[in-house]
Amino acid sequence: MPTLDAEPQVLRMTVRALIVAITVNAFIAPVSASAQRGATDGQWRSFAADVGSTKYSSLDQIDRDNVGDLRVAWSRLAVDASIAREVPEVLGRRLIGTPLMVDGILYLPNAVGLVEALDPGTGETLWIQEPWGGGQDALLSGTSTRGVA
Repeated sequence: MPTLDAEPQVLRMTVRALIVAITVNAFIAPVSASAQRGATDGQWRSFAADVGSTKYSSLDQIDRDNVGDLRVAWSRLAVDASIAREVPEVLGRRLIGTPLMVDGILYLPNAVGLVEALDPGTGETLWIQEPWGGGQDALLSGTSTRGVA
């Protein structure tokens, strides 16, 4: 930190830097605090639950007493069956994406890079994003992505 004997230019730059630091901190602190609250109301609106990537949900229906009773409710291919029928070559592709849960709908990337919307209770496809350019070539060119957020 410059002393009071320092050149006025140095003092002005130091004061400006201090004002910028205080201003930035005033805006960042509330954002980072709110980013760390985890998923709320059963929603998973951001990749890793929230913008702070906490990967946390406060849901409490599952605990150490009943976790052993969990069973698979449904499973499905890495792409909707309609795509698999049209382009069977995509069946060997991996699905690595993280779905989002917003307003009772599950949104996820599929194995060809398109977004699908599912009923989370049944796994039923509600809609599939149309491929760019359309047709089989467009379906073969995409790959899975890590998320739709």
